[in-house]
Amino acid sequence: MSGDASPKASGSARPWRSLIAAGGVVVAMPFAAWAWIGDQSESGDDLDYLWQPPNLTSSQERWIFVASTVVLAGSLVALWVARRRGSLSPRLLLQTMVLAGFAVLVGGGYRVITAGVIGANIGGGLILLGAIPTAGATVALFFVVSRTGSVARTTPGPPPPGEISS
Repeated sequence: MSGDASPKASGSARPWRSLIAAGGVVVAMPFAAWAWIGDQSESGDDLDYLWQPPNLTSSQERWIFVASTVVLAGSLVALWVARRRGSLSPRLLLQTMVLAGFAVLVGGGYRVITAGVIGANIGGGLILLGAIPTAGATVALFFVVSRTGSVARTTPGPPPPGEISS
């Protein structure tokens, strides 16, 4: 095996593994956030709901917690290994981070929207009001990262101090 054909030299020996790991993070993250946050309902008998929560037993919620945490942890470890080996592009990592951040908002927002309250669920209303702009900003940021590979300014600016421009 020559030095040029090594996974480190090629930079993308198995890109599908990175894609699967990134997909695992994005898919597991809202469920993990939902499970980690837990029920936010107030105590009482006659609760009002902005949106009815799913009718899950505590055993089913525990399985969602365990499964999403295991998938998320395994996917994060796989992404870390791929990054250390050089087979994970910075662009894919940034895209995954953008989508994972939005997934946390989705999972947490769902817990707030489905919380049982006495009176008005103001937090749920605020989540719904902010959902569309946040989704739009996430899509925009995702496409900026997809095109440029970073979220930094892409236009050239003035040269750094001490550098002579031609």
